[in-house]
Amino acid sequence: KVTLFLISTGAAQVLLIGAIVLLGSPVPLLPAQILWLNLVTNGIQDVALAFEAGEKGVMKQPPRHPSEGIINRKMLEQVLVSSITMSVTCFIAWLVMLNMGMDIETIRYHLLTLLVLMQFYYVLSCRSETVSAFRVPLRNNPVLIFGMAVAFVIYVLATELPLLQELLRTESMPLQTWLLFGVSASVVIIAMEVYKWIQNRRAQTA
Repeated sequence: KVTLFLISTGAAQVLLIGAIVLLGSPVPLLPAQILWLNLVTNGIQDVALAFEAGEKGVMKQPPRHPSEGIINRKMLEQVLVSSITMSVTCFIAWLVMLNMGMDIETIRYHLLTLLVLMQFYYVLSCRSETVSAFRVPLRNNPVLIFGMAVAFVIYVLATELPLLQELLRTESMPLQTWLLFGVSASVVIIAMEVYKWIQNRRAQTA
């Protein structure tokens, strides 16, 4: 689950940065912002995700084939769905903000905010490869919920405290902007819910 989360979020960043650079546009995220995503937001959540309780019925599932690698077909599919969803959503947001005439610094920290929020949604989906995120009880991993809260508070502080604002090139954002990005970021968990539903339907009819 941790591997799925890390590979997917990393792939999303690579796809996003690669697509924007190929267009000849400025780099969408600064090195400090990328480090924040990978070391702070991801760093807290991937450690907390490792505390996820075992899923019901896991012993009834057939064993993996001995020659099967960690990244099997199911994981690869989920990596593709999630990373493409996150990168395309951020790419569209980038284009919209450019067309609105925003300056590059504002676009960058808005994009950083969108990625941070998307990773909050996605880590909830990673709690199970097959079960809906809305059906996995939060009590199964209180460490993750606490970690998400800590990561969110730290990022809010990064948009408010002068020292962190200077480090990450962020600014204070109004509540409506937070709400807009919060709703936009939910597209990743919607995409994963649709994917899981399709896969479960296939498994039932197989």
